[in-house]
Amino acid sequence: PLIDLSSYFKWRLLENKLLFQADLYFATPSKYRDELGNIGNNTLRSELGMNLKYKFSDAFSAYIKAQNLLNNGYERFYGYPIAGTNFGAGIRVLF
Repeated sequence: PLIDLSSYFKWRLLENKLLFQADLYFATPSKYRDELGNIGNNTLRSELGMNLKYKFSDAFSAYIKAQNLLNNGYERFYGYPIAGTNFGAGIRVLF
């Protein structure tokens, strides 16, 4: 791609216990070669994700995240489409 841009924003609150992060990915169309040797063009690619994490202690935290909030369908690599809008949550325990 002519332009391939990734950026993020982090905001820490509540004495660094709460972290909000937003990620943006953008790329202009690029060329690819398929399995038959034909050359094609990918579409414009953009993706927005958000993450919210709360740190209860140095050893325990919980998070929720959302990816591809724009629900754009594209293939970052030929033959490998990215997932649509998806959500996740979890806990992290260090010991």
